[in-house]
Amino acid sequence: MGYPSEYEECKAFLEQYRRELLEKLILGRLRALASEYRATLQRYLQYVRNMPIDFTVKEAIQRYYLVGIIYNKSIQGFGSASVKLSYVGRTTTYPKEEPVGPVMTLPSVPMMVYEPLKDWQLQEKITEAMHKVWAIIRAPSGTFSEIPDFENYAYDYYYMDALEPEVGEFEVYNPTPIYVDNRFAMIVKVKGQSMPLRRVLHRKSDGQEFTIKVRVFLDAVAIFDDETQQPYAILIETTCEPHPGSHLCDVVVLRRIIRIPEDLGVWEAVHFQNRIFGVRRAGSRLITV
Repeated sequence: MGYPSEYEECKAFLEQYRRELLEKLILGRLRALASEYRATLQRYLQYVRNMPIDFTVKEAIQRYYLVGIIYNKSIQGFGSASVKLSYVGRTTTYPKEEPVGPVMTLPSVPMMVYEPLKDWQLQEKITEAMHKVWAIIRAPSGTFSEIPDFENYAYDYYYMDALEPEVGEFEVYNPTPIYVDNRFAMIVKVKGQSMPLRRVLHRKSDGQEFTIKVRVFLDAVAIFDDETQQPYAILIETTCEPHPGSHLCDVVVLRRIIRIPEDLGVWEAVHFQNRIFGVRRAGSRLITV
């Protein structure tokens, strides 16, 4: 009668653990010896510096050796030392004797089967991770009933869900003059692709539901009221339904803090050489043309 499979697994685990202990023990001694060996060579160099032949210490992985140099050429023959793992202590095998006592059932170990993601699944995961860092909701601790995605001592943080990208032309309602290219002008239209983000949360104090949306335009075309255009524009639109009345939370968009409801509207990012320096209000909201 053979041993139970649980016993064989335990035996294999102990053998592997013993092997790792021996390897760590030997490697530790080798590192100490290599360090002492290098110190000895450095000491030796102090006495041969006055010779017509220059010496230097060459270093490899856990290995040091002297090299003689004369007339900018290396002299062969000094050689180098090498080491190999070896253990001369006492060893034993498992098991030393037959199991004593009744056979006991060991606790079950959960099995994990790794299945590599397909290319399209990996692409979805990467896209989802990128969208999560575009906009994050920040609220004082205990503002919403939902469990935060992460938190600290002062704030609860919530990721936003990405919707299908939108491509088209949008009008800016109630545009605000901004200073650009040595003049004041208003962005009246935006053309390009946007990534809409949304999160539905419930205020803990009264159960009121709020739908917070953020629309991010990257590399869009901004059209001004004087019919000039600005390519590669970055714009952000934030909305909240219903209007909370007083301060509810913040949305951190592209590392900028936009307050809700104080800063709801359309914002244009001030950027130079792929670096955003700030945002400025461009209008109240966007309307699909």
